[in-house]
Amino acid sequence: MALENLKSAYNNISDNIADSGKRKLEGRLKSDQRVKETEDLIRNREANKPLNPFQLSVGDIANPLLGGLEYSTRAKIGASFENLGDNPQGGVEKAVDTALKTNLEIPQKYGVNVPKFIIDEANRTINSLKSRAVLELQEAVQVPVIGRPTPFIDLGGGPGETNYIDLVSLKPVDTQEVDDIIATSKKGDFYVKIKDLRNSNIIYFRGYVTGITENVSPSFTSTNYIGRSEPVYMYERAERDISFNLKVYPANFTEQKIMYDKMDKLTSLAYPKYLDDGDGLTRMKPPFTELYMAHIGKRDKGQFGYIKSISYTVNEQGDWDALRVLPRHFDIAISYQILSKKPPALGDNFYGAN
Repeated sequence: MALENLKSAYNNISDNIADSGKRKLEGRLKSDQRVKETEDLIRNREANKPLNPFQLSVGDIANPLLGGLEYSTRAKIGASFENLGDNPQGGVEKAVDTALKTNLEIPQKYGVNVPKFIIDEANRTINSLKSRAVLELQEAVQVPVIGRPTPFIDLGGGPGETNYIDLVSLKPVDTQEVDDIIATSKKGDFYVKIKDLRNSNIIYFRGYVTGITENVSPSFTSTNYIGRSEPVYMYERAERDISFNLKVYPANFTEQKIMYDKMDKLTSLAYPKYLDDGDGLTRMKPPFTELYMAHIGKRDKGQFGYIKSISYTVNEQGDWDALRVLPRHFDIAISYQILSKKPPALGDNFYGAN
């Protein structure tokens, strides 16, 4: 009896394995059929246009043929979502890290100091190559966004098809100014620029700005006199500051790496740079900055001051990088103290836009 039960169990296992193999085979056949049908859809989508494996619109994505495809299957035909997600292509992550970490190190030997203009020129060359490397990496992995023409004007320069590269979000933190490249006509393409006056590094953020509030607070001192019903007021001073909320969000992996580097440099603006005075002691160099944002400052020279406070909030509606467990969407609240290099007075120009 026990032997019969054992044989029956083996037979049941064999039947289950056979059924499982049959179901997997049927699933593969269905998947291959959907791929073929989708390939035919792409090829015959518009007879008057050449074949383009990325030529998919929103209507195509909603098509039931495409809707049933897994991401891995979509990659076989070059359909939407092939290059999206948290995994960058090939060695992109390593290449971006190498470009961002490239810094100039000039050795000082035999007590001979290298002239500053040589160091500045070398830095400009390295920063230019760094920016170029990041842009070329981005162009290499960029998937063209091609679809039906749109009546809206986009940042690609006109309506319709575009393969826009976000120069602001892809600009690494270095000493190179790219205002003329970002906005060649001196207008449009709103961004926020913060220059660290300790080392001349410049941080560019895409201008997703809300809640701009400027405060100008004059102060008067009062003096009371006998026989006078109200005090006499004497002007003392005035303070001026501005606060705003900045939203940062990367469009792809390369922008995410650069975004986190920019946030790191932004946080460092709350701390000093320590300098050796030559006697074994150190002194602090304050983090003074220049800010260009909307009507504050100008493109060529920002408003002098310092950051009073920075608050980072991870937006609850934003997504996360699943592999690195990092949030992508930040709301940054910045309070900035505006300073004047000479005492402001009647008739001064307080806004760079004028």
